[in-house]
Amino acid sequence: MENSGHLGECSLDTCEKEASISDPQIRRERSVTWQDPMIAAEASKTMSGLELIKAIQVGELPGPPIAELIGMWVAEASEGRVVIAIEPAEYHYNPLGMVHGGIAATLLDTAMGLAVVSMLPAATGFTTLELKVNYVRPLTDKTGMMYCEGKIIHMGSRIATAEGRLTEASGKLYAHVTTTCLVSRHESLLGKGWRSVMGERLSSSNDKLLQPGIILVVLRQERAALRQQLTKIARASEGSAPVYSSYAPLDSNV
Repeated sequence: MENSGHLGECSLDTCEKEASISDPQIRRERSVTWQDPMIAAEASKTMSGLELIKAIQVGELPGPPIAELIGMWVAEASEGRVVIAIEPAEYHYNPLGMVHGGIAATLLDTAMGLAVVSMLPAATGFTTLELKVNYVRPLTDKTGMMYCEGKIIHMGSRIATAEGRLTEASGKLYAHVTTTCLVSRHESLLGKGWRSVMGERLSSSNDKLLQPGIILVVLRQERAALRQQLTKIARASEGSAPVYSSYAPLDSNV
């Protein structure tokens, strides 16, 4: 009688394949543990970016869970430059028998992001706007230790750019990248008790210009122009529907 295809039944070829996949001789396992990431996030409110990175580097603060997941760590950290290290392993592989390109991209994004963080004061963060990766050579578990260097190209009050290189110990290049990041300051630094969040309604009891209903979208703009625009917006929005505006850096440097 032919196989009816009911649940629990399989063809000879399929059963043999399933048996081989579950074979203990080819099965690998890996356990990952991590600590509460909000401990470091809370510390960032009172520590400069470089202080935060160094505290994580020496184990005074827990590292991010993503670092534990893929096995990367901070090897070097100074103002405007951070080096991330990793040893490629089989658990990083894609179906083609080499390290997934996303691992290299993660290393590069991390190194450049931390290079930006190393330049920031306390209570200041960033987000990546753009990441352009160029892959030069494939990685395998035979490649050995890899080092990803992130360096600042330009540091403005709202926009930062950085570059990164992924190399082996001898200096041979495996990937290079550039990024653009948006710098965002914690509300306590603004001195007005308000915050800039894209798409959120804002209200402030301390600043007459920022009445409920004004929506601020982060854009580059000079301070003087911002004051003039917000004044017009505040006047136009009194008793009316929400008005869309923009928030500029604390100074005119971009």
